[in-house]
Amino acid sequence: MIDDSNSYFNFDKKANKTVPVKLNLEVTYKNRCRIRDSVHLKPDHIEIWGAEEDIKNINYVETEMLSLKNLEKPITQKVKLKKPRNGAFVELVPLEVEALLDIVKYTEGSIELTPEAMNLPPGARLRIFPPRVTVKFNAAYEDLQKISEQQFRATVDIHTMEKGSNQVRILLSKIPKGIDGVRLLPEKVEVLINKE
Repeated sequence: MIDDSNSYFNFDKKANKTVPVKLNLEVTYKNRCRIRDSVHLKPDHIEIWGAEEDIKNINYVETEMLSLKNLEKPITQKVKLKKPRNGAFVELVPLEVEALLDIVKYTEGSIELTPEAMNLPPGARLRIFPPRVTVKFNAAYEDLQKISEQQFRATVDIHTMEKGSNQVRILLSKIPKGIDGVRLLPEKVEVLINKE
């Protein structure tokens, strides 16, 4: 005799949808190294299968925690996916993804720029002291030689000059991709407006 008093069957129509994968990552680096850009997941979206009622509110799937220490070179690591909460009857395809971390050594770089004047009255000329400013930044060591003055734009907006002051804050309106820790030396310059 078969006791089926505890048997459960789900006869709901099976459905599927594609959702993004969110990586749970703890990482430490060695010797000024870090991830260039961001972590790439392969695949970065997966399929989930289950009853329509079970999957309709699932908008993403998380990975198990990936803990990596003292990274100093690129690494590819497989990481398992976690079942969504309240997703006992949900099937994940695939069950794991690959995390690709492009680890590079970062170093400090600097570029000198001549700030451009903005909102200068017609017929006026602007003199800036100092005439050039230094931009300091962090970049991947291998990218440092490719970074040039043309990839930056520093501006001095006369409309931002405080009343009774001849100092203006410098704005960086353009910086190259892939750099961070950007700072200006000096942050403000003195300006003298000569009318012709």
